[in-house]
Amino acid sequence: MKLSELVKQRRMLQTSKPNKMSDQWAQFKSDMIKTMTWKSVISADRQSHLQTKLKMVTSAFGHVEQYMDETIAELTEQIKQLEQTAYPQSYKWYVEKKLPEEADPGTVEHKPIRLLERNHNILDKRMKLYNDWRFPGMCIQPRHGWVENIASCDPLYMVDYEKEHCETSLKVFNERFQKKIRTYKMNVWHPKAERIFEYLPQNQFGFVLSFNWLNFMPREGIKQVYQEIFELLRPGGIFMHSYNNCEYHATCRLFEHGTHPYMTSSQIRELAQSAGLEYHFEHSDRGFDWLELRKPGELQSIRGGQALGKIEVDNRVELEKEQNIKAHGVMTREEYWGYLDEGARLGIDTYKNLRRNYSWEAVRQKVLNKKAQIKQKEEKEKADKAKQQALKDYVQSKKG
Repeated sequence: MKLSELVKQRRMLQTSKPNKMSDQWAQFKSDMIKTMTWKSVISADRQSHLQTKLKMVTSAFGHVEQYMDETIAELTEQIKQLEQTAYPQSYKWYVEKKLPEEADPGTVEHKPIRLLERNHNILDKRMKLYNDWRFPGMCIQPRHGWVENIASCDPLYMVDYEKEHCETSLKVFNERFQKKIRTYKMNVWHPKAERIFEYLPQNQFGFVLSFNWLNFMPREGIKQVYQEIFELLRPGGIFMHSYNNCEYHATCRLFEHGTHPYMTSSQIRELAQSAGLEYHFEHSDRGFDWLELRKPGELQSIRGGQALGKIEVDNRVELEKEQNIKAHGVMTREEYWGYLDEGARLGIDTYKNLRRNYSWEAVRQKVLNKKAQIKQKEEKEKADKAKQQALKDYVQSKKG
């Protein structure tokens, strides 16, 4: 049997379980017993017989639900067996078919994603929750609309495999606003890729949006994307993305037809958790799925103005130093790593916890505060020693 057929059958059983009917029956049973016992003229034997019948129906509901649960578990086990080949097939499909397309500029299409109105309305509201001028935002492959929903993010980044691919999306804004948007090139993911987002500032973004990108990536690629997104987000930041949830019949058929990889809601949550990202929100409607993941910590704005300078590919370190001067508190990657090492050495927290739970500036401030405390303590100890020595000298002089 095909994987999609098993998924369809399981979904039908999951949505057909008699929970609602069972609740209605429980209420009917309760009402019936009250009716029989309250000032009833029905004989005690008939009341007892009727209550026995009611219990038999209740028991039948329980048996039906138990059998359905056992059938769902059996189908799930069959699906897991087929998944052992589905994931390797997805990887092979991406490498042999999708990867050459990703590297070909001629395959780039700019067109909106057609959504049902109910999904469109929910998505629109969710995006606007994160449309905040206090934090930088980024749209990955802004080819399908929606980027205007996060236009208040400051600064706003657009990234794609070529900077030119962002030009069509830039045109939704006026010329003055276009100059404020930062476009960058990201690398195509492949099995030997070291970095995807190589030139973007880490630990800075409050919101990252991706639509119809991870839908075409195997789990190995999604795993690396999650790891790098974790580094890009500041504590409390959100990553919203769509994906191909094959726990529905229609999207599972896309995998079987060779147009999408295989992925499930449970698997993608495991990948997110392994990268350190927390589940925040999920919307699922018959195969249209998006997920919102959150980096642990509290989202805080510490900028005094424009927080990030423009980063170019060439002479990156020198330009980051220049950025540091202009950015009022944003440091280079090398400086940040130095503060992490120093914070761990000073006993503020472990290297891992400092990196996960605090923004770049917060780490720097903690290190500076700790060093100031140590210096203050040393100066106090030095002053106390000087006083003791002065007192000792005074006593000696009196004795002499």
